[in-house]
Amino acid sequence: MAFLREHMDFGLTSYDLVNPPRRFWSTQQNTYALVEQGVDSARVQLAQTPAQLLLALHTDENPAAHSRRSLARLFSFFLVCEDPQRKLDARNVETLAHQVSLVQHILENDNLKKVLIADEVGLGKTIEVGLLISELAKREPGLRILYLAPARLVTNVRREFDRMGLNFRQWTALNGDARLTDTKILASLQRAVHKGNFEDVIKTGAWDVIVVDECHHLSAWNVGGTDPRLSYRLVKDLIGNQQPGGRVIFLSGTPHQGNITRFENLLLLLKDETEIPESLSGRVVYRTKEDIRDWHNNRLFPSRSVNDPTVIDLGTGYRAWVKNIHNYYKPSLDNESKIRHRAAGWRCAQALQWAVSSPQAGLGYLVRQAVRAGWKLGNPVFEQALSALRPYRLGSPNENIASLFNRIHREVGDSIDIYMEDIEFEEEQNKIYFPDRNLENLLTQ
Repeated sequence: MAFLREHMDFGLTSYDLVNPPRRFWSTQQNTYALVEQGVDSARVQLAQTPAQLLLALHTDENPAAHSRRSLARLFSFFLVCEDPQRKLDARNVETLAHQVSLVQHILENDNLKKVLIADEVGLGKTIEVGLLISELAKREPGLRILYLAPARLVTNVRREFDRMGLNFRQWTALNGDARLTDTKILASLQRAVHKGNFEDVIKTGAWDVIVVDECHHLSAWNVGGTDPRLSYRLVKDLIGNQQPGGRVIFLSGTPHQGNITRFENLLLLLKDETEIPESLSGRVVYRTKEDIRDWHNNRLFPSRSVNDPTVIDLGTGYRAWVKNIHNYYKPSLDNESKIRHRAAGWRCAQALQWAVSSPQAGLGYLVRQAVRAGWKLGNPVFEQALSALRPYRLGSPNENIASLFNRIHREVGDSIDIYMEDIEFEEEQNKIYFPDRNLENLLTQ
């Protein structure tokens, strides 16, 4: 133990002594307090000086070797004490300097109890929040942590968290193993806002840490958030249930979706009712790949290289096919709800994205929509489209049509829970869009 200070306690000399950091004791259960105060000087035995240690050596011991071992132990102790970023810790995932420094930054700033991590896509936000959760759990093992994510992300996040030893349980429509009474839940946002679950999730009590992945899906379009969608309302109510000092962590590589009011309403969730708007300063952490350096302060990512596009004319037939896809999926002009209109716009953009990627990708998208709509084998147009789709996603060029259909059917079935996760689906009615059967013309083309 190291000497910190000496003081008088009722006429007796007392010392305050400092122990090594908790990590020095590895995984031992009986760790010591960092500082022991008011230790009676009579109970303290002074450490021997280096000279005294050398004089106490047996005649058969080598003083030089003993000194080298002592210096090595001293250097090891120094490294443990001077490693606030935990670079020396063995982890099951490779951590990078920008990830560890962010965790340290958040933990050292009380103003960042609520924070939006808006790092560019590809910088490892899942690892960042996993490291942060790990540190918080070490400090307070009994924390209740709720991680909300789009259904399509839950399995991947669970896999990363399992590698980090975080022991979350999964609450999803498929392959879930969690109950809402568990202390660490990784939940599908789609399942949470479903009419049969919404109130049950709200009644789960005060969560110490709430994480929302892809938080840009939380939508409220009016000033002040007066018209929240279900996902926004859910998160707002959960935050309202928290005790003072509860943590809120939002994650998004694209938090601003082009609507200023919607973005401002998202930030309102990071502010307590008693706080002024200026308190939000610093609560959005945004870094691009150009900002990132490795442990040696070298660029981690290469400089961006933007090349001139190569224009290829694929012919009038292909252009007509893409135009027909647009006409089929574009939003109608009738009095449908704003949510349904935005959903149709998103579907149209998604269909065009696949179609302009390549004819094969566009055909694959249309076939999956046909399967989702309930098409079966026996339809000549559908079977012709399946045949033209081969080879499909690592399949054989000669794959049996029935085998291909079953594979796509399983693929679509597994994605029902996550379909349209990137838009605001029909929250009011808890409906998910399924395409109609009028796809034959597009598949024939």
